[in-house]
Parts: sequence; C-alpha cells; structure tokens
Amino acid sequence: MSETRNLVRIFIASPSDVQKERGIADTVVNELNTTIGDTYNIRLETKKWENNTYPAIGEYPQDVINEQIGDYDIFVGIMKHKFGSPTLHADSGTEEEFNRAYDNYKNDGTCKNLMLFFNKESLPQDTDFEQFKKVLNFKQKLSSKGILYKEYENDDKFEKEFRITLCACIKNIYGRSANIIRNDSGFVSTYLSDEFSQYLNSSGNLFTHSSGLDISLEDIYVPLNLKILDNETKTEKRTNIEDLTSALDIDGILYNIVGGESSGKTALCKYLFKRYFNQDLFPVLLSGSDINSNIRLDNIIRVVNDKIGKQYSSISISATLEKSNNNRFILIIDDFQKSAKGNDKYWKLLVSNIESLFSNIIIVGDVSLPNDELSAYPPFENFEKFHILEFGADLRNKLVEKWYAIGIDTSIESRNEMRKKIDYATRYIKTILGKNFIPAVPIYILGILQSLESVKQSSENYSLHGFYYEHLINDALFHAVDNQKNIGFYRKFLTKLCYGFFYENRKSVSIDEFDEFHTKYCEEHDVYNIGKTEVKSTLKKSKLLLFDPEVTFGHKYVYYFFVAKYIADNLDKEDIQEIVKKLCKRIFKNEFANIIMFITHLSKSPMIINELINNANDIFREYEPNKLEDEIEDINKLIQDIPQKIITDIDVDKERDDQLKLEAELEEKQKEFDEDNTNYTYFSLDDDVAGIDLLAKMNLALKSIDLLGQLGIKYWGELESGDKFEIVSAAYKLGLRTLSFNLGFLLENKDEIIEHIKKIIIDKYIKDKSEEWDPALNKDKVAISTSNFIISWSYLLSIAIIRRISFSVGDENLKPTFDKILDANPYNSYKLINASIELNYPNIPYDILKQYSTEMKDNRMCHMILRDLVIYHMYRFDVDYTTRAKINSLNLGLTMDKQRYIQGSSQIKR
Repeated sequence: MSETRNLVRIFIASPSDVQKERGIADTVVNELNTTIGDTYNIRLETKKWENNTYPAIGEYPQDVINEQIGDYDIFVGIMKHKFGSPTLHADSGTEEEFNRAYDNYKNDGTCKNLMLFFNKESLPQDTDFEQFKKVLNFKQKLSSKGILYKEYENDDKFEKEFRITLCACIKNIYGRSANIIRNDSGFVSTYLSDEFSQYLNSSGNLFTHSSGLDISLEDIYVPLNLKILDNETKTEKRTNIEDLTSALDIDGILYNIVGGESSGKTALCKYLFKRYFNQDLFPVLLSGSDINSNIRLDNIIRVVNDKIGKQYSSISISATLEKSNNNRFILIIDDFQKSAKGNDKYWKLLVSNIESLFSNIIIVGDVSLPNDELSAYPPFENFEKFHILEFGADLRNKLVEKWYAIGIDTSIESRNEMRKKIDYATRYIKTILGKNFIPAVPIYILGILQSLESVKQSSENYSLHGFYYEHLINDALFHAVDNQKNIGFYRKFLTKLCYGFFYENRKSVSIDEFDEFHTKYCEEHDVYNIGKTEVKSTLKKSKLLLFDPEVTFGHKYVYYFFVAKYIADNLDKEDIQEIVKKLCKRIFKNEFANIIMFITHLSKSPMIINELINNANDIFREYEPNKLEDEIEDINKLIQDIPQKIITDIDVDKERDDQLKLEAELEEKQKEFDEDNTNYTYFSLDDDVAGIDLLAKMNLALKSIDLLGQLGIKYWGELESGDKFEIVSAAYKLGLRTLSFNLGFLLENKDEIIEHIKKIIIDKYIKDKSEEWDPALNKDKVAISTSNFIISWSYLLSIAIIRRISFSVGDENLKPTFDKILDANPYNSYKLINASIELNYPNIPYDILKQYSTEMKDNRMCHMILRDLVIYHMYRFDVDYTTRAKINSLNLGLTMDKQRYIQGSSQIKR
C-alpha cells in the first residue's frame, strides 16, 4: 500500500532580476525531497507565479496572482537590485506578497515561516538607484519587524544558504529539536544526550577570556581551509570545510582528512558532527582507539552501536542501516591512526569493512596516515583526500573577530572600533607567528590572543613577544619534566645547544653528537644526576626537539629564542657584540633577521638599538631622503591631468575579506620564496656584504625599517623620547633614501627605458595588426604609453614605500614622536607618511587632509598619492555621509556618487 506524504508548499516571491536564484530554489527543493522528505514523511513543492497562475480577471494583476497562488506553508523572498513595479497596495508585487505572508503568519498561522535572502554583490554600473533604494528601505522595514534575513554573494552561496536555511526551517516546523529516523514501528525522534552535547560544545577549557565568560567551541570555531590532494592531476586546489560539507552527495561521501599536530582535527570532528546533525542527518563520532585489533564487521557494528547509545536517544544501528536511513547516516572517525592499535597492515581491511556498512564516511587523522602512492596497503583508494592548512590572514582575522565578539554588543557604532582592535591583534599575531616560527593553527593563535590580554609578564626586560615564546617553552617543559626543579637545567642546556647550532651553522646533529654535547655540558656544569637517556626522553616528550633520526628543532621559534637568549645574556662580551654587528649588516638573510628580531624581543640593550640605527643610516647613504618635491619635477611634468575617481558602492567587510584572501595567497607565495635556496641560505656571518646584489640590498633596507618600527612600538613606554626619535627617524629616512635610489635609477635611465618600451609597442602592434608600422601616424601613441609607464612606476614606488614605512612604525602611542619628526622635516614625503599613519585608523583626519591637499595641489604626484591613501582608508573603514561630503570638498579628485544609498546599505548590512 502506497504511503501518503504531507505536502509542504513553498512560495517563491521575487522581482525579475533573480531568475537564476529561482531556478536554484527548484533544484534544492527537488534534492531535499530525496534526502529528507522520507525523514519527515513530507513532499516539498514550490509555488511560483510563472508556474502556478493562468490569465484571468481580478481587481488588479497582482490580485489575480494572490488569488491563484492561494495558501502556502513557507514564504521565500529573494531580492537583488530591483524592487519591482507598484501595485494598488504596495510599492511592488513582491512587497505585497510579503505583506500577505506576514499577516498570515501573525494572524492565522497559515504561513508557518518567512525566509528572505538578499544579494550583496557590488552594484553594476547600470543599477537603477531608485529601485535599489527601495530594496534598502525594505530591508530596514524587515529589521524593524524583528525579521532576520540572509545575504549571499553569488549563485553558489545562495544555493548553500538556501539549502541550510530550508533544512533548518523544516526541522524546526516538522521535527522540532530532534532528528527523526524510521524503524520497524514507524518514526522515532532522536535527541543528543546532554553529556555528549556538552562534549561537542566544549572548547577544552584551554583558554580564559577577559570577559569572564565560559568559552564554547562555537564561540571560537572557524571552518578550516583544506588542500585537495589529487595524485592524478597534481594540481594545487583548495576548499573550505564549510563548502565541502554544505550538502551530501546522493551517492554518499568518502573523505580522508589529515592534519599536523595541533591543527584542530578533533575540533573539526565536533564541527562536522554538529553541522551534519543540524542538516537533519545522523552523524556518529568515533575515535580510532575505539576500534582495537578486532576489525571484523560484527565488532565495528558493536562499537558504533555503543557510541550511538551514548550520543543519541531512541536509535540503534539496526535502524540506521535500513535502506531508508543509510544515506543519512555519517560515520566520523577521529585519530584514525590509533585504530587497530596503530597497526597500518590492518587499516585497508578495516576501511573496506566500514565501506561495506556505510555510504558516508569521514576519516580524520594524522599526516602519518599512508599515502596511496607510497603504501603497500593503501586503505583510502576510494576516498577524496584533503590536508588541513594552517590559518592564512583571512582565517586568522575571522578567529580574532570571534574572540573579540565574545561578551560584547557588536553594534553599528562600535564596528570601526572593533576593526581597529582586530587590526592591532592580527598585526601582533603576524609578528609572533613570523616566518613559520610557530604553526598558524587555532590553538597557538588563541594563546597569543590570551597573552595579549594578560598584564603579567615574566620579565621586565622582555617584550610581550618574548614573554609569549618563553611561556610556550616553559609550558612544554612543565608538562615534560618529571622533577620541576630540573627545568632550569633544561633551559640552560637548550640555550647552549641552540647557540652551538648557530655558531657552527648546523641545522641538525646526530644522536652521537647530541650525546657528546650532553657529556661536555654536564662536565662544565658539574651535573651528574641527569643522564643522556633522561634528557632525550624529556626533550622528545616536550616536542621542543625532534629525534627522527637526527636531532632537530620542533618549531623554529625554539631555535631563534634560545640563540637570541644566549646572545642577550652575553651582550657584555666583545665577541658577542661583534656577532651582533655582523648580524645587523646581514639581515637580508632570513635567519639573521629573525635572530636579531628575537634579540630585540628579549632585550632593549642600547648596544643593539644603536647598531640597528647605525646600520640603517649606512644603507643607501649616498642618497638623500626623498622629499617628493623638486626631485620629482620631471615626473610631474609628464602628468597631464589627474583623472577623477568615482567612489560608489563600498562594502567594507567584503573589501576587507577580499584583501585578506589576497594576503593569504601572498603569504603562501612568500613561503615558497623563503624556501628557495637562492635566498641567501648559505650566506655566512663572515661572507663579505660588499658584493651583495640589488635585491639583497633592498631586502636589507626593508627589513631594517621593519625592525626599527618593531623596536619603537614594543618599547614605546620605556624608551627615552630622544631614543624613540632616533629609532623612528632612522626608519623614515632609510625608506625615503630607498625611494631616492629607485626613482633616481628610473629617471637616470629614462631614455633607455623609453626606447625599450617603444620597441615593445612596435613589436606588439605589428604582431597584433599584421601590417606595417607607421612611426609618423603612431608617434602620439608611443609618447603617451612611455610617459604612462614612467608615471605609473614612479607612483607605485612612492606609495609602496610610504605605506611600508607607515605600517612598520605606525602606532598611536608614537604620535608625539611622529609630530616631532614632521616638525623637523616639513616636506611632502614626511607629510604623506603622517597622513598614511593617521588613515590606518577609523577617524578621518579631515583637517590634516585639508591642509595637505591645499599644499600639494600643484604637485600632481603627491596629490595622487594623498587621494589614493584616502581611498584605501574608505575600503577599510565605514565613513559616514557627512565625512564623505567633507572629503568630496577637498578637491582630491574624488566624487562620492550616490553616497546616501550606499551608506544606507552599509548600515543595514551590519
């Protein structure tokens, strides 16, 4: 006998510019009928005016549509940039349809829920702003009614948001707080057990927040990025776990996800469980250690059934294995490397047995899990394979934002201040992480955030950076050393060992060499009760050192910290001072730059500060700091006019996200560059710096600017005012001398460059046009192209160096120092650095901009730079309409088009 299902009618209402989204809604509804329809004994059906109406007569056209559409259970409204045409009772047909649905929802409950979606992509140039203004006003109307809506960026995002939201809606209406599964008696509601729910929500009590609130995993979890491991194509592709798990494939999913130590694998498994459970599916979470050496089918069923009993109520594996339920059951296994007691010979059979039982399997484990290409018993031949990536700039920013959102009201008014706070924290985190000093994984990033909020430091001589590294080391030793009285021994032992690595230019030593060092150390320090075996066991347990098979460092920060500590502790010795001088002159090599940076974390010795200043003053010393005045007269002559720039729609959050994603990509490229052996890896302390190439010299200049900036920022409250002036001034002048060198090179070789560009243009024209080049007819074209190249290159060099200086030294605590430097150097270049620093913060420095725009009006290059610094600010912070209008009056070549509409959009979005 056929089964009767309850019909759920979904009405899709929208203007005419979201046809793709309407089609996607049909696709998702049809898919859900095959996945969750059986669960709730329902059949979903969309209702649309184009499919469910016919020509007829009514009071007015919309009245005909209203009558023929009739009743429905769920209202779905979708809007982009159009609002629609007015009706007798509303500003558009879509609005009238919403009003009817809202009245039904509030009065008789015929409509059980309303779901609204708004596209938030950038406005096209042909946007009808009157229509768009009505869309914004409608969103305000929804907010006033207490209606939450969703926003999406593109078709893929809409599909994901619509699927998740509709699933949650159906579960809420037809399943309430439980998932429903079929057994022999019909349908059974299932709930998560309280104990297991607490486990899923627990962040492990590893962190404390300044708000005093308990931190749940949901408070701080950021979905991970994954690298797709494709052995066939060898292509470098990525995805995010949120996108990967937005829906189940009807044929099932088989995912193998691996990650390094502390990469967040267990938190990922918890996230997967909750995510799939909220999609009305039935995940079960196992640990590899739950499956011992017995890998037979009956034992696997027993283990899974035991977990189901602890995680759910009213469900057993016999029910999940029913044909109607199996495609909704998901087995998640954490720490798979522990299964079968870690014996990888049995993993292939174990996985095969699991595959015979379940359609959906996610296996998460350590990077030690076998690669199919290399393993004699490849267990994951049928699986899609992924590797957990470290957090790039985009995910770090999201994690910081979630941390600072705990316990506060993220109101519109505080949004810019929140961004400022996030910017400061992410900058601090980036410095601590350095060039792979510490893995950029959540546990370390959260530890850095916690240290940033702490007022306690272990030493008044350390910066907060040094305190954090010391904390990591002390914590590792605390958990590894059996007798806490011995921690001092291990710190000193590591200090001398690491300095030995540095002094002998070694990256690793053999076990025998390590034992020899231990013997020598114990003789020098009269230590007799801590033997080689104990030391190796303890340091291996601490993970500060690795013994596989040679002795190396667990993380780079261990090496840099202890080398820097040895040097900082012995700065009174002449030979150590000589080493510091050599290091400062060779910071174009990453290792040496990092050692100097760590020394400054651990010491603010005048000797180090003076050496950095003197070395900075010696770089490009044959050039004067560029004032961007008479020096660029020839460039200004080439600039015929400054084109107007129209600032239209700025979605600050989206622009920030895009910038962070780009920064994350650049970080990955930088890692590849840093790993290149041509990057002065083999350059020693005794190699002559006189013969370094131009790239190394530029690198030396930029790293010196960064180190000077860090010194000023770290010790702003401890250094004398004169010392701060010298440090920051040295950074300014070095940057501007570097600019003089680059612009001088460009202008000195202008004629050769122009001839080269002419040749490129002529060759390209002949190739593209396949006809004879006529110099007389194309003289103007060549002149314009060559001039534009000189202008563009000069502009890019200038603004890049100005921003580099401002980002390196910029900190509000140093403002008195900046003012003194500007008073001593009242030139355009110094003013632009000052403007760039001010524009790194939320408040627009209108008076400063007004003064500079007037003073630089005849200097077209500087005028362009000032304009684009303002634009950069507007892409990072919300600017109210009044301030926008004031900027518009500065004659910077900026036009604020339709700003009232855009500002309204920004407010509603937040």
